[in-house]
Amino acid sequence: MQRRIYGRSNDTRIRPLNEDRAVQVAADLLGEFFIFTEFLSQLTEIIFMSSMRRSEARKEEMRRQEMEAIKKKNEELTEEMEHLKLKMGAMEQIARNSCFIDMFRLWHAQAYEDAQKSDKSKW
Repeated sequence: MQRRIYGRSNDTRIRPLNEDRAVQVAADLLGEFFIFTEFLSQLTEIIFMSSMRRSEARKEEMRRQEMEAIKKKNEELTEEMEHLKLKMGAMEQIARNSCFIDMFRLWHAQAYEDAQKSDKSKW
């Protein structure tokens, strides 16, 4: 039927394949199939491992960034705590040495100073 579609003669006789030759062709075909499937499995494994490495690298980078943010926040809180300790010490010193009105003036001056600092940091 295929010969008729391609326009070749229909009366041509097809020779039977020699048994030894048929066995050889089948063995070659099976060998090539085995090599091809092994190649595909190795290629799949390489692609999978590459994808896993990239995924792990992304996760590690995210962890590193999170750690840096936590360290930065910790440093900021430490600085703020030191600043508050200094203010508290100054207020305690004033309370010991002077009257309540002087302490109120100091607190007001420090609040004004902090407000100016926060306004400058916004710009």
